Amino acid sequence: MFEVFKNVPVPAHKSAAQKYNFEGLNVGDMIFVPDPEPHSTPASRSVVQGRVSAAASMARRRLNMTFRTASCQIGGRWGIGVWRVT
Repeated sequence: MFEVFKNVPVPAHKSAAQKYNFEGLNVGDMIFVPDPEPHSTPASRSVVQGRVSAAASMARRRLNMTFRTASCQIGGRWGIGVWRVT
């Protein structure tokens, strides 16, 4: 049996669009989402790219914008770049 709690506020939800700020991108702009793993591997980047690509796909439908994602390295740090294409 689980304990019931009363009057506990629901935490605020932060959507992927707010997290990644797709709305702030102009055509040709790019955001960089770093791999959270300290020793980035192709497998860890693939996980990050899957999450970011899914968020970009949802934003594409909602905002009528097109994005491209790719694994890239900036300042010695691996991550996923998201470019606004249209």
